[in-house]
Amino acid sequence: MVRTSVLSLEGLSRADKIATLRAQLVGMGRGEELPLPSSADTVALMPVLAQYLPGGGLARHRVTQMSESTMLAAIVIAHISSHGGHVAVVGWPELSYAAIAEAGGDLSYLLAVPNPGAEALTIATVLAEGVDLVVCRIPSDTAQPPLTHSQARSILGKIWLAPAAFLMVGRHLPGTAVEIEAHIWDFHGIGRGINRINQIDLLLCIKRKDSVSREVLLGIQEGGVIRETYLSGGETGREYSVLSAL
Repeated sequence: MVRTSVLSLEGLSRADKIATLRAQLVGMGRGEELPLPSSADTVALMPVLAQYLPGGGLARHRVTQMSESTMLAAIVIAHISSHGGHVAVVGWPELSYAAIAEAGGDLSYLLAVPNPGAEALTIATVLAEGVDLVVCRIPSDTAQPPLTHSQARSILGKIWLAPAAFLMVGRHLPGTAVEIEAHIWDFHGIGRGINRINQIDLLLCIKRKDSVSREVLLGIQEGGVIRETYLSGGETGREYSVLSAL
């Protein structure tokens, strides 16, 4: 069974943590049999999301803000890893890797640091040096003090120099050009004589600084099938799979 690489950095000094992370990145290697469908500037996503994002995906060297939706995160990670993209997840022990695998994700392309402590951003920026996507989750209600402007500039500078797209979940990081809010809208399949959910509707609000906000209602079905059921000002009824070619 293929498993996600999980790192525990407890008890290590900051220097040892960084050395351990960089050694792990070297050990991951880069698969060539599944070329990641991305440009030099973006990590591509499935068409239903790509059409709303600059360049058709998550911008490399930049921060995209996302709400704490495990379902949306699983879909995004599944798509990228299934196409050979390396993904690092920092600080999200509740994230279901089984759900990522069920949506078609390749867990061998994932590296997780579920409990980074107070140094989540430091760890995430190091991992950004060697993967395609970093998902860094710091709860919005964290007791950690807010970042100063100089701290935020330093973090953004490191992300700018790294090749990864950076997905910030929960806590807001200044300087984000795109924000994605996700909320569960409805469930389908439960009723008289039926005790199994066969679709969950997820409402997304995608905000870009250079344009108006757009909304899309996605029907998430088993096996990573995504049905686009509603678009504000757009078409309806299109269906995609996480594993579909772009």
